[in-house]
Amino acid sequence: GTKVTLTGRGFSSKQGSNVVVVGNRRAAVVRRAYDRLVIITPTLGKSLGDGEETLKANIRVVTAAEDALATGDPATSAMCGNATSCSFLYAATSTPRVSGISPGNGGRGTVITITGEFAGLRNRDLTVSIGGTDCDVDKSQITDTTIACALGDVPAGEHK
Repeated sequence: GTKVTLTGRGFSSKQGSNVVVVGNRRAAVVRRAYDRLVIITPTLGKSLGDGEETLKANIRVVTAAEDALATGDPATSAMCGNATSCSFLYAATSTPRVSGISPGNGGRGTVITITGEFAGLRNRDLTVSIGGTDCDVDKSQITDTTIACALGDVPAGEHK
């Protein structure tokens, strides 16, 4: 996903109290403060159609107590003063596509090679996580078709 900063007032600084939906998918909230949220956009959830270069997805923010979100009690939806600033544009040219990961297993320090379509990512702030743990990306090993990273302390189990 892409790191996006949402600015405003009245966001909760409590973990789990802000739900951000981009299109129809929930985004990961990675930083919270009264006046801003930093999110990682979710995957698109569908492929862009033939000839379709971009897709606009509306952003919706709901702030409430964590228990209110779980029970469906009333929550406060953020209002947007400018409709164009409450959307995210998915662009085919800047959306990486993963086609394979190798090796399929390993432990701390294992170098993972991810193959796919990564044109334009070499000079970007790129992060890879496996099982919620950052994989140390070797920026010199990023090409248009591969990314290499060293596995961190990932919990045992299957990760997708």
